Amino acid sequence: MSFIFNNFPSPRLFSQQHFRVSYSLLPAIRRLLSNCISTDSFNVLSVACGTALEVSTLELLARSRDWKFNYVGCDINKSDLKFNSHLLKKTAPNVHQHYIHSDMASAPPIPLISGASCILWRHPEFLSDHPEVPRTLILDMCQILWNILKNKERHVPILITCYDPHEMMLVLELVQQFCEDDLQYSLTIDEQNGRASWQNPIIDPKDLDPLFNINHQDQCQLVITQCQSKSLNVNRDLFITALAKAFESILPKLQNQPSILLKHLEMPTLEVLRDAVVYLNNQIRDSLNPFIRRGGLCSVLIDDYQQSNQIQPLSY
Repeated sequence: MSFIFNNFPSPRLFSQQHFRVSYSLLPAIRRLLSNCISTDSFNVLSVACGTALEVSTLELLARSRDWKFNYVGCDINKSDLKFNSHLLKKTAPNVHQHYIHSDMASAPPIPLISGASCILWRHPEFLSDHPEVPRTLILDMCQILWNILKNKERHVPILITCYDPHEMMLVLELVQQFCEDDLQYSLTIDEQNGRASWQNPIIDPKDLDPLFNINHQDQCQLVITQCQSKSLNVNRDLFITALAKAFESILPKLQNQPSILLKHLEMPTLEVLRDAVVYLNNQIRDSLNPFIRRGGLCSVLIDDYQQSNQIQPLSY
């Protein structure tokens, strides 16, 4: 079976990989833009943009639809921003691009958030658990999410994409805690031909951890179409409590419920939260059949978190 992202024969084929990333993102970004008030000109804010390959998707739309995009990418990593400025501005000349160095957690660009037509956040790192990852990173992710929800306009749509279904569960649990009850969203799992799955078990040799199989990038797609943030005085303790509550909701949905961990979550610490992150990740990582296990978690995600009865069909 064919692949989407992996096993490229030559580094010179970056443009081919670039196009495949663009193609996989096209349905999600079209859904995002379809919920904007503007219909032909868009101010797109990318949060923690990294290497902003979504720009090539906007380039496809700019050429085919004659839409105008003012794209602003924010990231704390200066090397990624340098890559974007030097390469993506050349490969996507029809998208007006601007990149700013910004710590989205501690110093968010509030005017850009409040003035955006739509907001994009690909691959948040709520569940990064490698030893070198600080335990406070998950709190930074909560702060970024809150900064977006607090400062954007109510009807400005947000697209959040994740590699894995259990991370999207956590994102949705937090969004539901941070937003009023009139929250509206659509949830999609991209299962186009070529995605890694139990029928198509592709792992690139460089992807030693099945959780970081590049073939899974952007597969879980959340478009928030309406949300009003609650009146909360956010701080470290509130985020720790919110995360513990989210894990307490997610863990019982798994086949094997960790009773001791659930007990510890009643008095959460950063160490307990890291234990919960590792436990969730190990549902896939330690499985003898990680693709089958991942497929099961995708089913849980849709069955328990989708607002409508059916997944929105993908259109390319």
